[in-house]
Parts: sequence; structure tokens; C-alpha cells
Amino acid sequence: MSHEPNSTTDTAVGKASIRPWLRLPHTIRDLFDERLPKGVGWPHVFGSTLLALIALQIVTGVLLSLNYAASTTTAWESVRYIQDRVVFGALIRGVHHWAASASIVVAALHLGRVFLFAAYRSPRRWTWVAGVLLLFVLLGFGLTGYLLPWDLKAYFGTKVATEIPGSLPVVGPYLLQIIRGSADVGPFTLTRFYSAHVILLPAALAILLIVHLYLVRRHGITPPWTRTGAAGQPAYSFFPYQAMKDTVAILVALVIVCVMAVWIGAPLEAKADPTNSTYVPRPDWYFLGLQHLLRIFQGKWQILGTAVIPGLSAVLLLTWPWLDRNNERRLRSRPVALMLGVVCAITVLGMTFAGFAAVQEEEGRMADLQTVPFSPTKESAEVVSESSDDLVRNGERLYVTMRCDACHGPERNEIIPGLPPDLSYAGSKLQEDWMRDYLVAPHPIRYQADGVRPLLRMPDFRLSNGEARALASYLATQTDVDRFVPVPTEPKGTPEQIAEGKRLFANYQCLGCHVVESEGNRIGPDLTHVGTRLKTAYLDAFLREPEAVIPGTSMKNFELWDEERAALVAFLQSQE
Repeated sequence: MSHEPNSTTDTAVGKASIRPWLRLPHTIRDLFDERLPKGVGWPHVFGSTLLALIALQIVTGVLLSLNYAASTTTAWESVRYIQDRVVFGALIRGVHHWAASASIVVAALHLGRVFLFAAYRSPRRWTWVAGVLLLFVLLGFGLTGYLLPWDLKAYFGTKVATEIPGSLPVVGPYLLQIIRGSADVGPFTLTRFYSAHVILLPAALAILLIVHLYLVRRHGITPPWTRTGAAGQPAYSFFPYQAMKDTVAILVALVIVCVMAVWIGAPLEAKADPTNSTYVPRPDWYFLGLQHLLRIFQGKWQILGTAVIPGLSAVLLLTWPWLDRNNERRLRSRPVALMLGVVCAITVLGMTFAGFAAVQEEEGRMADLQTVPFSPTKESAEVVSESSDDLVRNGERLYVTMRCDACHGPERNEIIPGLPPDLSYAGSKLQEDWMRDYLVAPHPIRYQADGVRPLLRMPDFRLSNGEARALASYLATQTDVDRFVPVPTEPKGTPEQIAEGKRLFANYQCLGCHVVESEGNRIGPDLTHVGTRLKTAYLDAFLREPEAVIPGTSMKNFELWDEERAALVAFLQSQE
């Protein structure tokens, strides 16, 4: 029958007779002989389990780095080499992959246990803060490590994840530039993520672990179910009783990770291809909830999903020890805190599962679209008119299949150099014939300063004339009648208006930013043949109030009179 010491006498005996043969250093002996308060047991094993998983991550990460090449041209090949050629490479990578997920799960469970036991109260407030920051660092490891294989899943998942901070107002574009190193996920992104994964985050992890463990050792284990400030009754020593529980929990976690590594392994899909138009992007499971927030809050409410809700949640977690002033730790005495914790846990789990279901639905819809053959539109106008519903439906299917919205979404800021324009009101802005011709042979229209090509260019999808026609017909239906009043026909200005508009164009020094027939500077859009591209209503609205059409635009509002605006529109429409 096992005996659990329950008095100071037992402690002395334990030191004198049970463990003298260990001959450990004084500090380690004190750790093993630590008297734990009554109630400490299996719920307290998550901290030690997390430490073991982190150690496993470090070991397997170092082994993987010996054969990894952080370059977009070699990353995928090096991971494939590890997977197929390195001895136990597939097992090491699988263990690293599944231990990453396991560490986040165990960290969340550890945080939940601390919350449930109210072990965050003074003097352990900063212990809680260090633990929350550790969870954030582990999520950072997951985000940065996700890109390193450089496969389709990594590329498009990172693209989605990085667009969350990138969609923030004002600072979003700058954050996106800092995180990615360019307008899109590319070589600079991979280098930055690798540096963060193997240098910055490990340094932060080491500092936080030292601080957290120091505070745990300084303040000891919180006596469960007592009032704040009350001393717990010592029940038994850490070794061998709690040490055995921790060991069992660690072994269970390691077995689960190893089984998953052997049974499922770490995924490696085809090499990243930014032009792939059929892949449904998704982040890893622990960011699915954040991604789903962006589906719920769109348009002007998107800031709630990108900044307000995640930001307030983080602040609430970090400041909770100061917000909860209840001195009791018993559950029945903390109904408000308990209810809030349950609601938050259900919300996080619910959003994660909802995000997973949404991704599954999108993948299913994409698979269905791919099984329906596209019927090229016949070129003769007498067979199918350009306003045909069939033509528009074909164009809509093409738009979804090619994932055009990934680059041309409604929240894209048109004035950021190199980013694609918003197509949600393409029918109010662009002439349908021009869109059809452009889709057949895309060419750069907007340049950066000094004639530098944009960071992102419209790829040539090698569309047939029929496909381009269908896609243009669909885009022509995307209008914004509130901002751009439809004009039945595109009116042509009188010769006098055109001449006056040409004079105004020169007086306002428009060639300082725009090119017309090879003259001018390639800073703003090229206005050569603009009369065949932009609609009258769009030109009029933009010249009336540029900021209302493109928020944040560098285009100056010249506060034109109606006659001046009409003359400039007539001149621009004459550029065919």
C-alpha cells in the first residue's frame, strides 16, 4: 500500500531516509522535496507536459534545420528530401508537426486549468501574464512554421493569415509590407518567417519560460479551492507522487504525437504555385476561427473581425487577474467568471469548427465547379447576345474558379502601388469591350514611380475569346449605382469641350503623374486610350471627388466647376 506523507515529520523522514541515495544538488533536491498543497493532482500535469513538448519541438526543429534550405526555389525540394531521403526524416518532421499542434492544445488546457482554479490572483498575476504571452509565442511559431514547406497549403494559408493584419485601417498596408516584405507572399516572406521561427521566437520563448518558471518557483503552487491569500495545507511531496503523474501525462502526450506522426505524418502538397486558381486557401486549424471572423464581418465592419474582437480578447486575457476581484477560488462562489470562461471557450471552439466547415464547403463548391465543363461562347452575336444570362453565369463561374476575388476583393486599396484594383463595381467603371480585350491579352496599366512595374501584375490566363467575353459580361453586371449614376450611352463631347479639356489637362500639369501617348510620368494610371477603358460616370465621379471614389488617393481634388469637369471628361473620352 502506498503511503502519502501528510506532516512535517513525514517531510523530514523523507529527506533523511527515502531519498539520500539520490545525492542531488541542493536546489534540485529542494524541487523534488517540495510540499504540494492539498488538491494538487492530475489537473496540474499540463505545465510539465507543455515543457516536454517544447523540448521535443526544439530537438526535432534543430534536426530539420540541418537539411532545410530557406529559399522559394529550394524550400519545397529540401522538405521533400527530408521526407524521402533522410534517415527517419519523415518521422522527425511528423513529430515536429504534430507536437506543434499538441503544444497549443496543452497550453490552452493549462491556461484553462489556471483560470478554473483561479490561480491567477495576486501574487501570481504576472505568472498568468507570462503564460498568456507564451501561448501567443506558440501561435507565432505555428504561423511562421506553416510557410516553411512552401507547398500550396503553406503558400495560400499564409496568404490568408497575413491578410488579417494587412486589412487593418491605416496601419494595415504597412504591417503587410513588414510581415511579407513585399505586396504578396514571396521570397522575402519566406526569409522573414524562417528568421522569426529560428531566431526571434525562440529568444522570446526562452525569456518567457525563464520568467514563468521563476515566478512559479517563487510563489509556489496555488492551493486549490481556497480564498486568495490563504495558505494551503501541505499534503505530499512532489517526488514521487506528482512526479509520477507528470511522467504519465508526458508519456501519453509523446505516444499520441508519435502515433500521429507515423499514422498520418506531416502533410506536403504540391509546390507553391501563386497562379493556381483552384486551390481553396486556409490557415492551420488554430487560425480557422480568426479566418471565419472575416467571413462574418465584411465591408466597413471588417475591422471588428481583424482588430477589435481579437484585440479586446487579447487585452481581456492579459488583464483578467486585475479585473477579477473575487477573493474566492471555489467554483460556486465565482458564477460570473465561470460563465464568462465557458462562453469564451464555446465561442473559440465554435468559431474554429465553423471555420473548418466553411473551408470544407468552399472546397466542395470548387470541386463541383471543376466537374462542370465550361462551354466556350460562340463568337457570333446572333447565337448568344452579350447580355445573355448564360453568358453571365459562365463568367461568374469563371470568376469563382479562377479565384479572381483573392486579388480583386472589395477591400483592396487601389492607391497602394502594385495592388490590384477593386472589381466589385467594375461595370460602373470599365467598358465591357475593353475588359474583354484586356482579359485576352493583359498588359500593365498602373505603374509605380519612375516607371517601375507594379508588385503584382495581372497574369495571362490564356483565356479564349469566348471565356474573356463571358468573364467581361459578368464583370459588367457588377455596378454601384449609388456612387456612379448610370448613363444610357457614352456621350461624346463637343470639339469645343475637348479643346477646353485639353487646355485644362495641360494647365493642371496632369502629365506629371500620367502618361498620354508616351508623354508624361508613369506614377498614376496610363491614360493612353482611356476613352475606350473608363466610363463617363466613373470619370465624372472621380474628378468631382477623388477621395470618395478611392479613399486615400494621392489624386488632388481640384474643386472643378461643372463646366470644367465636363470638359476634362470629354477630353479623356476622346483618347481612343
